Amino acid sequence: MKILFIEDDDEKRKKINSYLQEIFPEINIVNQKSYHSGLKELVAKRLYDLVLMDMSMPTFDITTDDPEGGSPESFAGRELLNQMKFRNINYPTIIITQFDSFGEYIEKLSLEELNEELRNKFTPTYRETVYYHSSESNWKTQLKEEIEKILKETND
Repeated sequence: MKILFIEDDDEKRKKINSYLQEIFPEINIVNQKSYHSGLKELVAKRLYDLVLMDMSMPTFDITTDDPEGGSPESFAGRELLNQMKFRNINYPTIIITQFDSFGEYIEKLSLEELNEELRNKFTPTYRETVYYHSSESNWKTQLKEEIEKILKETND
């Protein structure tokens, strides 16, 4: 199984990568760290079985020249799903987020509201949002179940 994982938080990415390697030893994970690098990888038309992505991330990779990574984007994951839909890129996609609400002022959504919006706009590509919390293990069970559902669909 080949996964594209778009996540800017190093600790979160390492924990999730480690867990995925533990439960799916044959897995091949390609990591990207921002909206732009994730989009670039998606449009490169490499074949993936699954895309995992954060919802909130910087526009660009963080570097010594740009320690902020451009602007922080509260809905970068949603915009990546928009780009995937526009470009007819149909990899099953799971959002993994540490936040239970998104945006500020003009548009503020709860995790449930965002999940419903993504289902309405991006089914069948979008599958689920997994709430990640490093000190809890619920995310592990939910992520494993979602990936197993996708694997079962592709094997049927």
